[in-house]
Amino acid sequence: MFVGHLPKVRARPHRIRGVQATVRYFDPVTRAGSVLFDDGVELAYDADAFDASRLRLLRVGQRVRLRVEGAGPAMRITFLTVATLADPH
Repeated sequence: MFVGHLPKVRARPHRIRGVQATVRYFDPVTRAGSVLFDDGVELAYDADAFDASRLRLLRVGQRVRLRVEGAGPAMRITFLTVATLADPH
């Protein structure tokens, strides 16, 4: 299970849509995990973000599209889906 603090990240807008990343870890029991952005920054997501996707599971290495809110240490993933699927919102 992924446990740790968020790395320092560059300032980003308050809300970002359509960002892509790669699944680094997924726990099907807790429905939480983490993704890696293309610049190497890792960001964890919780069960609420995963449940919003209506997906059943994710696989390590799978490409996903995200919605992110906040900036710096407050940045969090609010939604993720497989990169090839349409965003329902």
